[in-house]
This record gives sequence, structure tokens and C-alpha cells, in this order.
Amino acid sequence: MARRRLDTELTSFEAMWPSFFKFGTTVARGRSPFERPFGMYVVVEAMSGNGDPTKAQQLVEEAFELGLLKDAVIANSLREAEDLCAIREATEIMTREYGEMAAFDASIPTSRIAPFLEAFEEELRSRWPAVEYATFGHIGDANLHIGVRIDQFSGTEEEIENVIYPLIGRWEGGVSGEHGIGVHKVPYLKHARSDAQIDVMRALKLVLDPRSTLNPGKVFSRARSETGHGHNQRKAENSLEEALISRLSLPKTRWSDVSLIRI
Repeated sequence: MARRRLDTELTSFEAMWPSFFKFGTTVARGRSPFERPFGMYVVVEAMSGNGDPTKAQQLVEEAFELGLLKDAVIANSLREAEDLCAIREATEIMTREYGEMAAFDASIPTSRIAPFLEAFEEELRSRWPAVEYATFGHIGDANLHIGVRIDQFSGTEEEIENVIYPLIGRWEGGVSGEHGIGVHKVPYLKHARSDAQIDVMRALKLVLDPRSTLNPGKVFSRARSETGHGHNQRKAENSLEEALISRLSLPKTRWSDVSLIRI
């Protein structure tokens, strides 16, 4: 609806769940524009060249008519817009106030975000009833950010991750929404990708970047030893061909027929 009403002027659609909104309007000292709490909050930002608020007003009116909104505020000045955005920007303060924190950058199919978060809460509270956490996300990208405070009321970072990453996998999500796998998330990649997919990823890395020039040491170990370049590359090509044929049901081809990028 926001895309349809605002078209190219839509620049962000940020969702905040009560845990995050409460943090942003108390600890972070943002100002809530509402007189009572709600189950979810959204900040919609649009850039209009002529400053015409008509489209935003039409969006709000339609959402009210469809029962999608309980309350709404439209910023009428730069200051009002900054006050609303300040609540969403409380993430910077969260890292300071929470201290040690287990941070998750997950990708969950948009239609499953609500039930996933219910399951997330149940899993977390069943182990650590008094644990603190906050959730916000970029709904259009199916991207969720969750920060879990690590203190005497929670488990360790590893214990929390061993609960949450398998849950993400069960909901057919991704263990990284926008910040990549890097090194830390490598052990948890198996929860979001099948063995066949990981085989293809590893083989593609070896074939396209045999010297591990691009982002070295991340996700997969070095693509080659200093003395085994040719052998490892041939092995990677064979592995990739086998994975594509046997696991992904693609037609058999010969690597001599394919132009490989060599770096």
C-alpha cells in the first residue's frame, strides 16, 4: 500500500515492535507521539520534491479505512520528522546501554515475521524469563534486527545463538539479512542453507576466486595453498560440476564449454 501510494517517493518503511519502541521512548529518551501503547509501530519516510503531504494523508486515510491503523502522526516540520526518526535511531544508544549484547541480523519471509517473533519470544522466555531484548526491522526487505541483552538474567552469547539460529532455520529464514556471514556466523550457516547449497557456494568461491583475493578468510577458508593452486582449482571445478548436476538437477556440461572468471 505504501509503495502504491507513495511510489518512488517512498524511502524507508521501518517497523518497531513494543520492546524496541519502549526502549526508544524511555532509555533513549525519545518522545512518543501516542497516548497509549500499541502492538507494533512503523515509521514511513518519503521524499517529496514539492513538500506536498497529500500522498501521505491519503495513505493514512486508506490504512484507517482498512483497519490497519489505530493511530498515526504525520510530521509537519523538519523538527517533528527528526523527533519521530530519533525513536528508530535508538539503536546507537542500545549498544551503549545494553553493554554486552547478542545481535541478530536475520532474514525472515515477510508473511512469517509475526509468527516467527511469537516463537522467538516463547523460546527465549522459556529459558530466561527476565531476559531483555528489542526488535526492529526493514519489513520491505524481510530483514529483522534483534538485540538480546547479556547479563545475569540471560544466557551467554553462544547459548542464545544456539537457541535462535536453529529457530531461524525452522522458519526458512536466513542467518544474515544484510551484514553478511563473515567469520562469526559460519557455524550457523547450516541452519539456513542446505549441504547442496553450501557445496555450490564453496566451489564457486574456489573457482572464481582461487587466490582468495576477495574478502579473504571470510565464510570459507583460503581457497588454495601456495603450492596447490592448480590441483585445488581442478578439484573445485569437478566439485561444482557434480553439485550442479547431481544435487540441483541441472543438465551435464563440460567446463571447457564454460568461460570461467579467474582472478
